[in-house]
This record gives sequence, structure tokens and C-alpha cells, in this order.
Amino acid sequence: MKIGDWILLIQTIVLGFTAYFAWMIGEKQVEINKQIQKMEDSAELFGYVVKGNNETWFLRLTNVGKVQLYLIGYSINGVSKKVDFALIPSGQQQNAWYDIKLPPTEISVELHIFADLEDHLSRHWRSEIELIFKGGGWEAVTHKMKINNIEP
Repeated sequence: MKIGDWILLIQTIVLGFTAYFAWMIGEKQVEINKQIQKMEDSAELFGYVVKGNNETWFLRLTNVGKVQLYLIGYSINGVSKKVDFALIPSGQQQNAWYDIKLPPTEISVELHIFADLEDHLSRHWRSEIELIFKGGGWEAVTHKMKINNIEP
């Protein structure tokens, strides 16, 4: 074998390794992009209580996720109410909330609220929120949202 043949062989081997490593890097980049897309395509709802005028209390549903959500209904202690696709914009926008009027109370009480939502891809979400009224104020606990667990 001549020196030129050896150089050609070494170049071919180096080119093969380069192509393999470029393919490996590309595969890893695709995996990273899928993870980023999954993080950015998430729905997350946060509920807290605000006091309005005339001693009226509201549960404020705030969209802190990355996708637009539409409230399609909610239930308070099993009493359901349909909503005509009320937009709750993603958290980066002003007024990214929806207020639900709470029943008046002066005694210690617990409310279990389920908020049913739909996103721009017609995926259905449900968020469970527990409210406890004690000491003259409300305490809210938001549970993790679940996808596709309600009837469309």
C-alpha cells in the first residue's frame, strides 16, 4: 500500500466517525427539542381567593401555563355550572384569570371545586381546588391538573 492509499483510508475512517458523531448529536438535539416542546406545551392552573366589593369572595383561576385555556365548566361541591368557553389567557398576558363567585359563608366550611378546561388543541383538562373557610378567610389548595380525564 502506498502512502496515498493510507491517507485515503485514514480520511475515510475519520469521515465515518465524524458522520456517526454528527448523527448522535442530531439525535440528542431532537430529544432535547421534544423535552423543551413538552415543557412549553403545558397547562397549569393556579387558584387563589380574592375579596371583591360588598364582602363577596371569588376564586380566581389564573393560567400560569404556556397554552391558552378555555373554561368550559366547573362544579362546587358537586353542583355543576357550564361556562361558554371563557378564555383564560396564558400567564404572560394581563387579565390572565377567571373569577368564580363563591357562596357566602360565615362558618367554617370546605368547598371542593373542579374546573374543566380545554386547550387550543381540544385536549381536556381538569383541575381540583380545595377551599377551606376558617378564621374569616379562605385558604386554597390547587391540585395537579390531569389531561383527558373528562368527557368532551
